[in-house]
Amino acid sequence: MNDLTKAIKITKQCFKILDKILEPGITEKQVADLMKNKALQLGAKKLSFTPIVSFGINAKAIHPKPTNKKLKENQFAIIDFGVVVGNKKTDVTRTFCINPDIKKLKLIKLIQNAKKLAENEIKSGVPCSKVDIIVRNYLKKHTKYKFPYALGHGVGKRIHQKPKISPKSKDVFKVGDIFTLEPGLHGSFGGIRIEDMYLLTKKGIKNLNKDI
Repeated sequence: MNDLTKAIKITKQCFKILDKILEPGITEKQVADLMKNKALQLGAKKLSFTPIVSFGINAKAIHPKPTNKKLKENQFAIIDFGVVVGNKKTDVTRTFCINPDIKKLKLIKLIQNAKKLAENEIKSGVPCSKVDIIVRNYLKKHTKYKFPYALGHGVGKRIHQKPKISPKSKDVFKVGDIFTLEPGLHGSFGGIRIEDMYLLTKKGIKNLNKDI
């Protein structure tokens, strides 16, 4: 098992514990600590970055630090997490919501559709900026909330490296690229983001963590 495969396996196992621990009353810090401890227990060298765990309005910020805020029902919970094995890193984000109302279900579906739109556009030779702009325009057409960061980035020895998937990027996708796609929205409701890691092959893109 190579370093990236092991790192992804550990990341998946860390996200699986959320099914048991994400209940009303748990705090952001508790979730971050439990995931970190699980990663180290499973053999991760360290974490790719300080876990981003934000509930409700705290998720309005893009990269907040975990606090003692407690999780409530019908409240988005963003979990952005990654581990280091050897010289490889992972970066995966999920947004959870206990008993979401119709408005939140619509936002979840919108982000899922945006990510699928990006996946369908990516192949070798396609400008990264083109994919970002397509997703950005799609979200702008369907919601008033803001998408305030780049659509994605390369991941490898560094957590952010080429290709940069942003409106002004000069990079183009090429076979062998390992990168993330992370469409999201932030505003008065808090925030929502879904981030997966991909490998671009000759046959197309492969989601490296699709079963999280």
